[in-house]
Amino acid sequence: MTDSKAYRIASINLYSRDFEGDEVLIVDTESGLYFSLRGCAMDIWSLIESGANLGEIVAELGRRYDCGPDEALAVAQTCLKDLLANGLVQETEARVQQPSLPAWNEPKQPLPAPLIERFTDMKDLLLLDPIHDVSDMGWPQRA
Repeated sequence: MTDSKAYRIASINLYSRDFEGDEVLIVDTESGLYFSLRGCAMDIWSLIESGANLGEIVAELGRRYDCGPDEALAVAQTCLKDLLANGLVQETEARVQQPSLPAWNEPKQPLPAPLIERFTDMKDLLLLDPIHDVSDMGWPQRA
């Protein structure tokens, strides 16, 4: 595995929102699935959004957290494997953009495990088109 391996967000149908550093929620408007990212998965997601490759992700985790390069690499690979398996990111041949890494002025903390949770409970609601998918009785009655 090379440090220059790059990733990008897998689809224009993925929308993410960071809730004040506690959680990143990602909604897939095509599949109706949504995801919760916590721990260092939030950092890895934001670094992918900023254009960082694997080496830069590992270096940034080492800068932010009290961990060695081997631990940061193992955690990054685990998280990226989960993001790939859930269709949230894709490997790319070349860097999408030069990274614009966010400033980090916090004291180093222990490296939190990446946590990615997948939810299907609102799939029907997220995929509902209230303009076209309604019966003659009106919304929210599906056609």
